[in-house]
Amino acid sequence: MSPSGLNTTIHPQKPELARCKALVPARYKSLLAKRLQARRIPLSGYLPVLVRLASSQAHNLPVRPRFTAFYQEPGQDLQPVNFCVSGQLWGEFKLIARGCGVSMCYLFVHLMLLDEQLALASRGRRRIARWTGEVSKSIRLEMKEIVQNSWIRLSRTLIIETVRSDPLD
Repeated sequence: MSPSGLNTTIHPQKPELARCKALVPARYKSLLAKRLQARRIPLSGYLPVLVRLASSQAHNLPVRPRFTAFYQEPGQDLQPVNFCVSGQLWGEFKLIARGCGVSMCYLFVHLMLLDEQLALASRGRRRIARWTGEVSKSIRLEMKEIVQNSWIRLSRTLIIETVRSDPLD
């Protein structure tokens, strides 16, 4: 990076538990309930599922080449859905959304619809895995944003890699 650029690395520790809100169109509220029931998990257990889905289906993420986040279309009767998850998990989800150039609510709904689509496609082939309570430690997420001077040349890169586990573990 150029000497005039800003290069900052942070290692956040807080919050341990984040209060979260996703805005889901009213027409998809019953689908959300269906996905939670099918997986037999509470709403707080669904976000780790969506983060793992984003890492395994990175080619299906909604990428928007924008300076600002792409939000859901207006007039959809958005309903708030509140839940609590670990701060690390919420940060991971936020990083994916920011790397795609979409809002977190948009990404939540997109991944929920993708989850339903994949469940319908795989019905009868395998049982849906249950969440074990862990953050997606099998992937490495990295986002790099470079803004060069005030003329605004933004370069955004989201890297999702599968981390190989040590065979001796």
